[in-house]
Amino acid sequence: MNLRGQVQLILFVFGLAPLLALLLLNVPMVYERMQGFYQTAYLQNLRAEFNDLEQHLATRKEALRWLAKLPEPGVVNEVSGDNVTLSDAQQDQRSRYIGWLNHVLYDQLDIIEIQFFDSNRISLLTLARSPVTLKFYKVAASASVTDPELLASALKIRPGGILAGSIQVNEVAIDNDPRYFMTLQLVGPMINLRQDKNKNIQATTAGAVSIRVDVSGLARAFPNTTWVLDNGRYAKTSSYSAGSAFKDYKGLEAIFKSGRMSLWKESEEHPMFWVPMFLTETHGPLWVGRSVDPSAINEFNRKMLERLAIIVVVLLVLVWLVARRVANRTSRLSKDLLAGVSNILTENRPVQFGWKKPAELKELGEKLDELASRHIANIKDIHQHTQKLEQSNSYKSEFLANVSHELRTPLNSILLLSSLLSKNGKNNLELEQVQQAKVINNAGNDLKVLIDNILDLSRIEAGRCVLHVDKISINKVVDNVFSLINPQFEEKGLPLVFTNETDVHLVSDADKIKQILLNFTSNALKFSSNGDVSIRVEVKPEFRQKEWAAGISIVDSGIGINEQKLKTIFEAFTQADGSTSRRYGGTGLGLTISRQLALLLEGDIGVTSEQGKGSCFTLYLPEVISSTNKSLEKNSARPVVSRQSDTHKNLAGNKILIIDEDLRSIMALKAVLDNWGIEVMAASGMDEAKETLDKEEAFDFIIVASDSCLSNDLEDLFTGIRNHTNRKARIIVQLNQLAEHSESQCQQAGADAVIYKPLDMDQLEVTLSAGCCEET
Repeated sequence: MNLRGQVQLILFVFGLAPLLALLLLNVPMVYERMQGFYQTAYLQNLRAEFNDLEQHLATRKEALRWLAKLPEPGVVNEVSGDNVTLSDAQQDQRSRYIGWLNHVLYDQLDIIEIQFFDSNRISLLTLARSPVTLKFYKVAASASVTDPELLASALKIRPGGILAGSIQVNEVAIDNDPRYFMTLQLVGPMINLRQDKNKNIQATTAGAVSIRVDVSGLARAFPNTTWVLDNGRYAKTSSYSAGSAFKDYKGLEAIFKSGRMSLWKESEEHPMFWVPMFLTETHGPLWVGRSVDPSAINEFNRKMLERLAIIVVVLLVLVWLVARRVANRTSRLSKDLLAGVSNILTENRPVQFGWKKPAELKELGEKLDELASRHIANIKDIHQHTQKLEQSNSYKSEFLANVSHELRTPLNSILLLSSLLSKNGKNNLELEQVQQAKVINNAGNDLKVLIDNILDLSRIEAGRCVLHVDKISINKVVDNVFSLINPQFEEKGLPLVFTNETDVHLVSDADKIKQILLNFTSNALKFSSNGDVSIRVEVKPEFRQKEWAAGISIVDSGIGINEQKLKTIFEAFTQADGSTSRRYGGTGLGLTISRQLALLLEGDIGVTSEQGKGSCFTLYLPEVISSTNKSLEKNSARPVVSRQSDTHKNLAGNKILIIDEDLRSIMALKAVLDNWGIEVMAASGMDEAKETLDKEEAFDFIIVASDSCLSNDLEDLFTGIRNHTNRKARIIVQLNQLAEHSESQCQQAGADAVIYKPLDMDQLEVTLSAGCCEET
């Protein structure tokens, strides 16, 4: 995604986030509150519909009060028991009393039973209403059981008081007399007024009177209401007379366990309110369920969502327009800045950023203009200075090489003559003269080593160090080093141990490897005074991760190196400590040459050390060197521009796209290709490359840098590139030495050719020429 798209996306997301947060935080709360208001209003309406039950019970309580004041004649005459034989007069009084009750209570048909008790809670008279004639008549016993605790409590309250028991549910009676299915018992004390000897009226509790009210008629009066016992069984007054409500209404059992009014919402089309209306004696609360019409709240929700959708769409459009405007302006600024920087880097000419507002941007443009002018001036100075330094360095290298070479001839004579004198073959020299000759010979050998090091370093810097690659055995190379250096260890009394895990065969330069190992072992000999020195050839799994085939380590027990100095020991003429040169001698060139040779062999050197305990230098080598007769440049990151040839004329007019995130590599390669007459365009990533391929005409070649642009799926990458160009372009992959993809992997994925970093101009020229020949 380009900068414009990123800016637009960021602004859009940041503009959209508060809107979404506002909706997510407030809309559910508003929806929940509206549902709560709706449920409360519905519950109030539901309770209002059941108010007639309370009024109905109030009238029955009044009927009980005047029954307590006008008790059955047997109570007044203190006749105990239902089965007591009455006189004709008493029987006539009772008959008239029952007739009077039928006349008074003819319209209160829900009073289905009246029972009178004496003060000892013994039943005096039980009257039941006939389901046929609807008149009261005397029965032997009540069809329902009177709660003794309720009766005892009624005898203790003051006159006029009424106690109501719990609703009795008798499911057995539903088949015999439905009126007894669900009844409510009301009990009150009966008062007997008497005159004492002083003719004062005294009120005493003569007993209690109980009426049983059929409340199931109320349930039958509401056909759209579902009545369910606390155990989930339907009350038989309901339209559901069988089965379990818990099965018909999933989740209802949890509502009943809570004991609170709740809204059952498992069915979105038919939600129901469930209210614990009455308390029964044996079945817990009696629950009443009433369907709720959700159309009103659904209509409100629909309108609210429609308005929210309109608001959201309008805000989204506004946010998008603002983000697009800002992104377009940012994109123009980035293009101006990129074009200006490209002009500075590629053409070295000043630029003018014509930004007028705001003031900060205008000031930034002026500062960038000034910076560009200074940069161009500095680049010119640097180029001039670099040319002088390169020329001076070239003169220095040539001078050192020539002088060192010229020094060898007289030095060889000095070494030869001093060696002859030190041996004193004719015995004509004194002992002191022989010692002096040995000193001359040793000093000459030291001078020879110094001259050889200077020659090696000069040859490497001049790019004249040539590899002689062949299949070699590492063990044989190490054995050769061991045989050369071991006499010096024996002379110093220091053990040299060679340990090898396995014999490793490589395609490399044995002489260069031996030179590196001799430098390592010479340093170990120089800086170790006790302990031992070991040479190890190791093959470890972690080597394969970096494409190393083997590692050769020289471990000593010498003076060691300070951790802070490890980064400087590979610099020319540098040692870990200034006192080291004075105490042990040396020029500090050995490790520098070793590092340069290791890079030439496409390997590396690792070092670990602890001051006072010793050091370990390891030479890592690949299994095969990629190119033979390869010379090491002083600056391997900078390609060398080859001379103009006839082949370049054949390349002129081609069009190449370079995909690389390293701007310096792009600029360096572009300079070479421009010199060859090739039109070059660059992209810093795959997204930008695809945009370029869509906008520009077809390319002849596409060079992809592995270290910045290649993903793990190479085949998809190359397919994506070919899909964005209108003719078949040749894809060239540029691998570095540590690239995770091999040449064979790239070619299998669809690459036409592979080149390597540091870039070899001859190799690039051959690759491009071969591609042109295939096209023709």
